[in-house]
Amino acid sequence: MTGPRPASESGLVSGDVASTPWSAGGPVGTLSSRGGRRRRASAWRLRWLVRASVLMGIIAVILVATPVGRPFGLPVWLGGAKPVASPLLADPSQGTSAVFAVGVVGARRAHLVATGTLPLPRAGTTGPAGYLPAVTHALEVGSPLAWSVWTDIESFGQSAWRDFVQAGRPITHRPPAVDFSREVAVLIWVVPPPGGLPSGLSGTPVSVPASVRRAPGLVLRGALLVDHVAIGLEVAPTAPDEAKPEPLAVGLEGVPYALVTIPKDQWPIPPAWGTGNDPVMARFAS
Repeated sequence: MTGPRPASESGLVSGDVASTPWSAGGPVGTLSSRGGRRRRASAWRLRWLVRASVLMGIIAVILVATPVGRPFGLPVWLGGAKPVASPLLADPSQGTSAVFAVGVVGARRAHLVATGTLPLPRAGTTGPAGYLPAVTHALEVGSPLAWSVWTDIESFGQSAWRDFVQAGRPITHRPPAVDFSREVAVLIWVVPPPGGLPSGLSGTPVSVPASVRRAPGLVLRGALLVDHVAIGLEVAPTAPDEAKPEPLAVGLEGVPYALVTIPKDQWPIPPAWGTGNDPVMARFAS
């Protein structure tokens, strides 16, 4: 018969079964692991907030770098497409300002006020006023474009518009209203082919692709100050689906043209107009 086991001096029951001490996995260890989890959760939330802030900053920069009115897109420095230097003219007949590029030194203001096709004078003839000097100058400088500057309303309405642009056609369009007290008009057209030069001129005109010669008009791409005195005009052929060439009289060949006006205050040094050396240049846009 077994009696009660004696108690030890520590107050615990003595015997074969040893007392179990407090382990690290007990209440004290549980509090330690919970604190570690809290610290890890706090660190994770901090990292997430930092990443979210960086992402929002990038989005804000992209939104600021995207000009108003343009579809959303990445800026150039993030791999986005480069912006067009000069916007295309959706309806050039209404008159549209154009410059080579925003912020370019020397960019000037010009307006396209009319475009279409004009009939070349018959081969061997000198054509209306302004035609022979323009074609002669184009041959001399090797330009595929000829241009003439008009500075007064009388000669513009008579020679430039009626005798040149509308020759051989009924008058269905009146000359554009040009304020010659403040601006000049520049008529630009494609040079005639080798067999269509005015009488007395020799030389070979610059070759122009057939697609350009048959274009329904020329549009203005930009204007730039050249050599501090001349205004350089860039033009391009109108797409075939934008307009239809106007009908011409039998035996006349048509070429595209552009009528551009330039404010006189665009020249830093006012030129002496009508001297035969008017400071205007024209070329096809690259």
